[in-house]
Amino acid sequence: MTNLLATLAKSDPTMEADGVSVVYSPDGETKFQCTLARAGGSNNAYHKALEEATRPFRGSGVDLARVDFTKQRALMAGVYAKTIIRGWDEKVFGVPFTSENAEAMFLEVPDFLDFCVQEANKAASYRRANLQAVSGN
Repeated sequence: MTNLLATLAKSDPTMEADGVSVVYSPDGETKFQCTLARAGGSNNAYHKALEEATRPFRGSGVDLARVDFTKQRALMAGVYAKTIIRGWDEKVFGVPFTSENAEAMFLEVPDFLDFCVQEANKAASYRRANLQAVSGN
């Protein structure tokens, strides 16, 4: 017997790793298209990078929630640049896509990092293929 909830909630591991296309529009008119892998799920690179980036805080007795917000943002910018953002429209962004450029962009435009964090955590975005299969489309 197939559990409908389990079927609907199951993410597509390929989509989680390869990413999905999203559009960031800070002014409601200009559209910055980029591709984001999932933060979590079967994206093992993300789990590993987050573990590595936060390791120094665990053994030190320092509560990560009490670390300066700027340092927290820099930590997440590095993790997301290496493991979440997969590419962008270079013509619109104005710079070639590299993880170094992505990290710099995240630090220069904090709202873009916030957008990527929010989008990459939406599990539903990474299970469209499963929903289509169940609905028969």
